[in-house]
Amino acid sequence: MVSGLVGVLMVAACQQSHNSISIGTIYNLEGTQAILDVESARGARMAFAEIDAEGGVSGRKVQQFEARGVTEAGEVHDATATLLARNPEILTVIGLSDTDMAKAAAGAVTAFDRVFITSGATSPRLPSEFPGHVFLACYGDNVQAAAAAEWMYRDLAARDILVLYDDTFEFTRLLTGYFRKSWKDISGKDVSAIKVDPQSPDVLRESFQGVDAIYLGLQTAESAIGTIRALRAAGFEGPIIGADGFDARSTWEKNVDISGVYFTTHGYFGVDSPDPQARAFGRRFEKMYPGDTPTAFAGLGYDTVRLAVLASRNAITANDVAQTLSGISAFKGVTGTLSYTEGSVPRKTVTILNVKAGTVRYQSEIMPEFVSTP
Repeated sequence: MVSGLVGVLMVAACQQSHNSISIGTIYNLEGTQAILDVESARGARMAFAEIDAEGGVSGRKVQQFEARGVTEAGEVHDATATLLARNPEILTVIGLSDTDMAKAAAGAVTAFDRVFITSGATSPRLPSEFPGHVFLACYGDNVQAAAAAEWMYRDLAARDILVLYDDTFEFTRLLTGYFRKSWKDISGKDVSAIKVDPQSPDVLRESFQGVDAIYLGLQTAESAIGTIRALRAAGFEGPIIGADGFDARSTWEKNVDISGVYFTTHGYFGVDSPDPQARAFGRRFEKMYPGDTPTAFAGLGYDTVRLAVLASRNAITANDVAQTLSGISAFKGVTGTLSYTEGSVPRKTVTILNVKAGTVRYQSEIMPEFVSTP
């Protein structure tokens, strides 16, 4: 009786796979990662809605099966596993914006022999940790760290810098290591790195004497506010540079006294964006979500759905999805053009934005040269 039921379920799953394309999504809609993941989830839902309005793909409906994360690795793993157990027709799961969270989901996806495309977790080591199962739709931390180092050296003409970082998360540890390596490659000089507790930053004036700029290896804009305030209060007036976790407009809008902050990110959709496709995405997003200006994470969520659907449209097995992804080149998304012909981490340009009095604006775009190996 049990074997007969399993057979029925497998036939139903196969039939559904012929009539529709099933994509699983997992984002942290609660907890500290919600500041990034809510935007990505909205971008993903927008992509599904647009595809539905277009009539699906080749006459097939595209279905979203959504799991909810709460920024706890064990919960993310279990939610992903439950999603796949209940919906065996899913070949591809997408989502998440943090390396530790992505590892948790990837473990479940790998156990079910499916494919995971992370929209925003930037560790370039993820694919090698889950070979054949994990792809990044975003660039790696080694790329954004290199972009920050080159931009600081060339555009800011910074020569003496300081790194402050939080060693609590793999993201911030990797990011800091890659940045220090790239800085030495481009400048020929080692750079000091000092651990900081974002909950209680203790910034000594002596640590930044003679420093042109400071790189902050911190996880999110929210976690960086206290350290930035401490630096300014201690007398540091120079530029402060962070990474993509700083891409949270709402945080900066609530802190209008802060300026002179820059960060690397995956794209920009404001009216001053030099990319017409990006500006058009921004207008559509704001129409769908009135009052919400999209961050790069919204664009990543959107692009990852489109990427997953492209890879799944003719797939029968998860291996078909992986093989198709591996052959994709020049996929043009709203966050840039990507290719997997050199591996599961795409090489993409890096956008640099600036924060001035609560407003985030376009600064530059760079394809870095001094990229450290993962």
